[in-house]
Amino acid sequence: MIADLVGDNVGDCAGQCADLFESISAEIISAMILGGTFAHEAQLPIEAKAGFILFPLLIHSVDLIASTISVFCV
Repeated sequence: MIADLVGDNVGDCAGQCADLFESISAEIISAMILGGTFAHEAQLPIEAKAGFILFPLLIHSVDLIASTISVFCV
């Protein structure tokens, strides 16, 4: 019985994190597509287009750094 409860907990936690990762990655990819489309429609130079596309990755990399620092502080 205890092993069954532990297995259920592990499966629920792993499934929850997989859903979270899927949501975040879909958000990043859609923001990159929107940024690239808006920059293309505004006829911006290629350097500006790259900035619009890479901005969501930059923001989420800052999130990772902040999360890592906060885990070590706790």
